[in-house]
Amino acid sequence: MDTPYVSLSEFNYVIERPDCTLGYNLNSGNFIILDQLSCQVLRAEVAIEQLPSDSLGFLESAGFLVRTNERKAIELRLSKFRKPTFYSHIVITPTIACNFRCGYCFQNDMRASDQMSDEIFDRVIEYLIGSVSAEHRNLKLTWFGGEPLLAIDRIEQFNVKLVKALGVAKMPIQDMITNGSLLDESVTQRLIVMGIKKIQVSFDSVVFKKGTHRGIVNEDGSPSIIASNALKAIAAGLSIVARVNVDARNTDLIPKLATALDTVGLSRCAYYARVDDDNGGANIPIRYSSTNRIPIIEVVDESHVTISRAEFAAREKQLLFNQANFALLLDKLKPRLHFCGATDGSMMVISPLGGVSRCWNSAGRVDEEICNILEPNALETLGLGPISEQWDSYSAFDHDGCRDCKVLPLCMGGCSHPRTMLEISQPPCTPVKYYIDDLVRYVGTHLSIEGRKQ
Repeated sequence: MDTPYVSLSEFNYVIERPDCTLGYNLNSGNFIILDQLSCQVLRAEVAIEQLPSDSLGFLESAGFLVRTNERKAIELRLSKFRKPTFYSHIVITPTIACNFRCGYCFQNDMRASDQMSDEIFDRVIEYLIGSVSAEHRNLKLTWFGGEPLLAIDRIEQFNVKLVKALGVAKMPIQDMITNGSLLDESVTQRLIVMGIKKIQVSFDSVVFKKGTHRGIVNEDGSPSIIASNALKAIAAGLSIVARVNVDARNTDLIPKLATALDTVGLSRCAYYARVDDDNGGANIPIRYSSTNRIPIIEVVDESHVTISRAEFAAREKQLLFNQANFALLLDKLKPRLHFCGATDGSMMVISPLGGVSRCWNSAGRVDEEICNILEPNALETLGLGPISEQWDSYSAFDHDGCRDCKVLPLCMGGCSHPRTMLEISQPPCTPVKYYIDDLVRYVGTHLSIEGRKQ
């Protein structure tokens, strides 16, 4: 049939199986069963014009055939998704203090015992009241740190005020990121009463050492305090996610980390994350303390403890394929509308002293703040100013390493903080870039097929 301007998507994959042939399109995220002619067309062995109209329409609707410039369409999709005038995800950092000092933590140069004041809490509540009254119902509030449970009393006081101001029915969804060492049964019950139902804890070693190593087990093999707290929290009804931080010091221990997580019963809720060395690679010579604003002249370069993105990807691939967590593998092949709340304009991070920024990595960094929430008219001008403009103008399409990347729809350029705030030019590539072909083949081969062939 006549097919003006129709072309093959550049994101097509064809997977041969014993029972059928599948197609996967990385831009749409669709898996489909292919008949012989459609398979030949996608392999460019037969002209598109040979397709009957119903097959052409089906392949076009699934994203395998296109009539537009796909890269331009992705860029447009990304720009339309941005919400620079409304912050729906509020991240509150009640303290930068922490009961651990992990060598890779980006906050080690600004530890302080300060906790968020009533005045700052009241301004946050004022913003939340305004957001709810403006019909923005999908609000999310995340408690971050430092270690937020060092300020559990302040968090509780805030929630009492917020319930009084909004009412239980209009309370935002709340979660927390904690190292888990203070998440005992008493604290767990307090969080449940506050409506905080989802908690992320973190590990970085097999064996626990107080204050330095967030281990999964103790030296005798019993669950560490973090693992034990997490298991008891799950039993109490909390949803637990366990993040495992990976760098050069523990990368060879990943099999043992995985075994330990399985032994204590946390493997199904765990994921692995590469420790970045963004600060070490920055071109910026000065940082500022969040507490006294005194310039810290020497940038701590910990690049020697990180592993390359390619090496981490190889480790992740081996781990994921061995664990056969199919739902997680399939999720990695789902296209994104954006990468994070910093670039789509939906996230606001508030430091203990009221500094407002747009990224987790900016928490407490005075030089990366949009404003201070205590400043006059701060709530009315949150989306304005040079720092906001930097975030709002960021686009992966401005960078050669991303613009033409084959996995762009899956990552949308990755973490933008290094490029936006630290002037780092290297692309922050997602691990899946390094094993995309193997991942598509593995998922396609193991995917359960229902229904008739197209």
